[in-house]
Amino acid sequence: MPKCDFIRGTLGPIQASFLLGPEDPLSKTWGKQSVAIVIQAASIQSQKLEATLCVSSILLNRILLVSDKTESLLATGATATLEVKSYNVKALKEVIVALGAFQSPKLLELSGFGDGAVLKSLDMPVLINISNVGENLQDHLVIAISYKVHDGTLTAKLIMRQEPGAIQAAVKQYTESKAGPLSYGASGSHSFILKEISAAHETSSTDSFAFNFVNSIVEGSEEASTYLLMFPCQANMHDDKGEKAGNNYLQIPKAGNFLTLAASLSHVNDPPSIDCKYFSHPFDIEVLARHVLSLDNLATKEPLASYIKPSGRRNHKTAYMKGLDTAKDYTRTTAISNNHPSGTYPMMAMDKGDVVNERLLVHGAKNFRVVDSSIMPLIPRYVIQRTVYAVAERAADIIKEDYV
Repeated sequence: MPKCDFIRGTLGPIQASFLLGPEDPLSKTWGKQSVAIVIQAASIQSQKLEATLCVSSILLNRILLVSDKTESLLATGATATLEVKSYNVKALKEVIVALGAFQSPKLLELSGFGDGAVLKSLDMPVLINISNVGENLQDHLVIAISYKVHDGTLTAKLIMRQEPGAIQAAVKQYTESKAGPLSYGASGSHSFILKEISAAHETSSTDSFAFNFVNSIVEGSEEASTYLLMFPCQANMHDDKGEKAGNNYLQIPKAGNFLTLAASLSHVNDPPSIDCKYFSHPFDIEVLARHVLSLDNLATKEPLASYIKPSGRRNHKTAYMKGLDTAKDYTRTTAISNNHPSGTYPMMAMDKGDVVNERLLVHGAKNFRVVDSSIMPLIPRYVIQRTVYAVAERAADIIKEDYV
C-alpha cells in the first residue's frame, strides 16, 4: 500500500481500493480507479481494560441453557474441550457467539437451536425449532479469464511462481519505499448488465426475498450487479477434477506472461456438512455468464487490447467464449468462492425466518447473542469485512446500552 498519511488519519474517509501501482502501465488501461464506499474513522483513544483471558485452540461443544420463569432460555455458559480435557465455562452475564457463517450455525444446532426435523433425525435435543438455522447461505463467487500479454509487459508472473529472486527484490522494494508489487492489489470497478437478463428468468411466488432483491438490481438502472477486477498475473480457476462450482482452487500458473480479468457476483470436532448450492438458482448463472461475456468483450477494447496478444493463449482451453452457452459452461466449472460467506443465521422479519432479533439476541433466549456475518439477511455487495466490523461495533453499543 502506498504511504499516504491521509489514508491512515483518524478522520475519514478511508480509501478502500488502490491502483495497481504508478509504475504499472496496465493500471492506466482501467480508467479512473473506483473507490469503495467510505466510512468515517473515529479517533481511537487508548483505554485501560480489565485483564482478559483469551484461550486459543479450544473446541466449543455446546451452549448450556436453562429455562427461566418466563419460559425463555438463559445461557449459563458452555462446554468446551481443550487438549482432550472437558470444561464447563460459566457465563457471568451473556454468551456471545462469533464463529462465522459456518461454525456459528453448527454450534447453535449442537445446542438445540435449529430445524426440529433435522435435529431429531440426528438424535439431538430440540430447544427452539428455527428452520432457518444454517440456511440462506450467501457468498460472492468470482470467475476469471487470463489473457497472454505481449512480451515486455510488466506483470507479477515471477512473484506468483514464487521465484526467490523476484520475491526478495519485491520485499526489498516494499521495505525501503513502501512501493512495488507487494504494495498494491487489483484494479476494479463496478459493472452493470444489459436488461436482456430480465427476460431470461421469470419470477415466481416461491422466489425468496434475496432473489427479489437481486432481481430488482438487475432490472434497475442505478445499481451494479457485479464487480470487475484486473490483476497482472494468471489465475487458472478452472476445475478439471469434476468439483462442484465454488470448490475448485487456484492452480499453479503456467509459463507465460498473463493478465487476468475477473468478475465477482455481487451476493463438535467434526466439521459441519456444507452444501453451498452455488448456481442452484438459474438466475445466478444467467447473470454471471453474461458478465463473463462482457469480460471477453472488454479485452478487445483499447487501451487494454494493445497489451493482449490477439490469438494468445488463455488460462484454459475452454476460456474462448463462443456465445452465452459456452460462457455458462465455463462459469459452472470455473467459479470459485471469494470467501465471503454470510446469512446463515439471519436477522429478518419473523415470517421470513428470523433467527436473531434487532438486539442480536437468538430467538427464544434472553442473554445469548450472535455477532458475525451469519446475521446478515443480505450479503453486502462488496468485501464483507468492513460490514462485519460494523456489526461488532454495533453489538458493543447494544451490549453497553443493556448493562451500563
